[in-house]
Amino acid sequence: VAADSPDPRVGELTGHLAVSGGKRMRPLLVLLGAEFGEEWRDGVVDAAVVAELVHISSLYHDDVMDGAALRHGVPSANARWGERLAVAGGDWLLARAARLAADLGADMVRFNADVAGDLVEGQLLEMTGPA
Repeated sequence: VAADSPDPRVGELTGHLAVSGGKRMRPLLVLLGAEFGEEWRDGVVDAAVVAELVHISSLYHDDVMDGAALRHGVPSANARWGERLAVAGGDWLLARAARLAADLGADMVRFNADVAGDLVEGQLLEMTGPA
């Protein structure tokens, strides 16, 4: 997905955590869930990619908020490029997820927006505590 940009710096920044490890549980769960429903439809793999892009985006933002120096045993994006570029990288990944979700239809766009909102609310709770 990082190859979607003609600027190689975007690929370097946004692909940083994608190649650094992790279990890829979210896309696996999407694919596994598809096994229990109707026959696979076009878009299941794209939906799995959306899940992973949103997750990685949240890691970029979370590392900035927490001031984390490492993620998956490598320097976090904010440690490597600074907070502003790390946030921009996370935003770019979220934008790519939204674009891919749009290709999957309105229900996926709504679901993706709800997930993004839930992530922000969770981060706010982590920072401020319960109301």
